[in-house]
Amino acid sequence: MGPQLLIIRPVHYLPGKKEPAINWAKQTEQTRRACGMVSQMLVQGIPDRGEYLFIQVWESRESYEKWKSSSERAQLVSERQRLVAHDVSKLYEVI
Repeated sequence: MGPQLLIIRPVHYLPGKKEPAINWAKQTEQTRRACGMVSQMLVQGIPDRGEYLFIQVWESRESYEKWKSSSERAQLVSERQRLVAHDVSKLYEVI
């Protein structure tokens, strides 16, 4: 197995969906963990309180690639699209 993979995704909550989106991310964490995610964080910018990042650490790039093609992820993507938009994700190897 390769090095851990860090994903940083800038997110933008749809109008009136911030709290439901935060709750959804927390409630669905176990699904991602069961597929190889090690940890996740939602962070808010300082001093830009309107900046939000969704950060995930995966066991490896391989586990994330497997997750990307899973039916579990497809379901979560469908749910997520009703709550949040996001910019392009950045991927990093943890060294």
